[in-house]
Amino acid sequence: NLYHEDVFVGGDSSFIAPDSYYLSVNCRLIQGITDSDGYGLMFEAIGDECYAFFRIRDHMRRASVVRTLNGGDRSVVYLYQLPISSLFSRQTNQLGILAIDDMHWFYINGVGVGNCRIPRLPCARLDVGIAAGSNQQVVCEYTDFRIYTPPHIRPYMKLETLVGMPMDALV
Repeated sequence: NLYHEDVFVGGDSSFIAPDSYYLSVNCRLIQGITDSDGYGLMFEAIGDECYAFFRIRDHMRRASVVRTLNGGDRSVVYLYQLPISSLFSRQTNQLGILAIDDMHWFYINGVGVGNCRIPRLPCARLDVGIAAGSNQQVVCEYTDFRIYTPPHIRPYMKLETLVGMPMDALV
């Protein structure tokens, strides 16, 4: 379990990622026993086999950012198990992702822990995720899931271009 295997999506949300956003959530590992157990934020997700994951390894106090496509046939590690001094093991931590076009910045408890350019999909979800080994129970608590968008920009311009009309015309 080096970086992304055995990830279990927390909810298959219906939150479509705006072109620019700040996503934040409070999370805490309640039950988990190995160094690989953890939690995080899923983004650029279109299904169980195509997603990016801002992953926290709670016991090790490390964070990674990975993306997998085609069920793991193609994966890219953007940030690999960075030691994070602002992460508190077994306590509530606030995770954040700031995305502006392809640039992504990652935050833990208000402290920037890395950034990278990750190609965007025109229609992808934002969600939470739990990482665990097989036949093992990991329990996490998520609260205060929030998505912020700039008020002066249409949030889904790329998707509107793809479908050929404004999103409010589809309602």
